Amino acid sequence: MKTLLLRKLPPLEVFRRLLGPALAERLAREGYRILVVNPGSTSTKVSYFEGIEKRADFEVHVGPDEEDGPAARAATIEHWLGETGIDLTRLDGIAARGGVLRPIPSGTYPISEALLGDLANPRFQHASSMGVPIAMALRSRGGREIPITVTDPPMIDEVEIECRMTGLREFKTDGTAAHYLNHRAVLRLSAWEFGIDPNEASVVSAHLGGGFSLIRHHRGRAVRVINAFGGLPSMNRCGNLPIH
Repeated sequence: MKTLLLRKLPPLEVFRRLLGPALAERLAREGYRILVVNPGSTSTKVSYFEGIEKRADFEVHVGPDEEDGPAARAATIEHWLGETGIDLTRLDGIAARGGVLRPIPSGTYPISEALLGDLANPRFQHASSMGVPIAMALRSRGGREIPITVTDPPMIDEVEIECRMTGLREFKTDGTAAHYLNHRAVLRLSAWEFGIDPNEASVVSAHLGGGFSLIRHHRGRAVRVINAFGGLPSMNRCGNLPIH
């Protein structure tokens, strides 16, 4: 087994590893203007890209006594965009953090009626579910029907059948509620660093933030998961049993 500390790479090389060479080079060539929206419990991180170059970023903090919600956060982001000189009407797309959807495979998804229905009736409440509503509010303000997508949302479920068993027939576990956007990026970057196709690699990744999650990746799938709410006590979670 190997461990590594990823070295600093040029932007094009990072995107080649994350997206694959063809898509990364197209992104660099076409210079698409993309806004990235990542909401958390107390702030929203926003970045603006032209092609593979990050031109600006911003973090919207929400105070304990301030109004919160997608509309309020979108208004603050719009104000920052105006101050920064970024024209909402010229965006080519918005990438939003995925929220609490029904269990799905990893990948990139455009917003749809089914996705919006999942967000309207979530299994539990989480700040990530504000990503799409914020993006939709910003798109409306821009006045153009640009695409909105989510990539590797936290509700991915690809675990193997034996990993769903708990020993009690009435209870099961699954692969949902992990930091998949980060885990999948680490899988791709580390596999390339090892000289392995990400779809053939066996990698263990750990996300250590306010919540902890661990994933064993095998041949491109997350086959074993310790989710962000169960198994590992973390900075703000007690480590409950991850069963349903």
